[in-house]
Amino acid sequence: MNILEAQSLFPPSVLEVLTPKSNLRAGMGEIGDHFRDLKEHRKQQKQQKQKKLEGKSDPPPRRRRCWDWIVVGGDYHYAKNRSSFKEYHRIKAKVGLTRVIGIGTIEILVERKDSKPYTLILEDVLHTPSAVCNGFNPALTECRQTWTASDTVEGKDASGQSLWHARNFFGLPRLVIVNNPEGDSMIEKAKAKRKMPFSLSLVVNEEERDKIEDQNIVMVQREGGASLDATKAEDVVEVSLPKDGL
Repeated sequence: MNILEAQSLFPPSVLEVLTPKSNLRAGMGEIGDHFRDLKEHRKQQKQQKQKKLEGKSDPPPRRRRCWDWIVVGGDYHYAKNRSSFKEYHRIKAKVGLTRVIGIGTIEILVERKDSKPYTLILEDVLHTPSAVCNGFNPALTECRQTWTASDTVEGKDASGQSLWHARNFFGLPRLVIVNNPEGDSMIEKAKAKRKMPFSLSLVVNEEERDKIEDQNIVMVQREGGASLDATKAEDVVEVSLPKDGL
């Protein structure tokens, strides 16, 4: 007969004679420990369940815009984030292994060599979300570039007026942007992991160029076109389409 059965059959006065007080206290203590452990276990289960529910309700982190504009060669400017574009049209193309999903115009507020601001307007910029950075080709603009003794690049117009300059960034010339905005930068990570592309210049063949230009012409000529309104801080956009859609 255990303690619980004895308690149900005999009054306390009899139990004091039949059962030593030390054994009775020990038995009751074990029952108390059991219920405390059970209560703590249920509390932990509830907390773990709550954490899982909170994790599911949290939205995924937003991707910040990349502000690394590297001076490159090639046939096109390109941008990593759609929020960089002022005007934008959707296209589908490939340049080698690089996926292109859009084309448009971008305005970048850069610093001249004298630190004064200048708006650099880039036309026919390809949207390449898998790129490690943005690519700016001075040869596609009406300016000429010169290297200086301080290992920087400067762009000037026909009269010799400074329009922009680029400084060394992990061995690459990066445009100096007004206020030096911070965003996602893949260059440092790619260099550390030795996963930098062999070339950052985007070179297209004739077939690829024809496909890009044909799609761009169709989108521009379509009534209303496609306009894009993007925020400055994050890669979040709202695209308004013509009545007949895209």
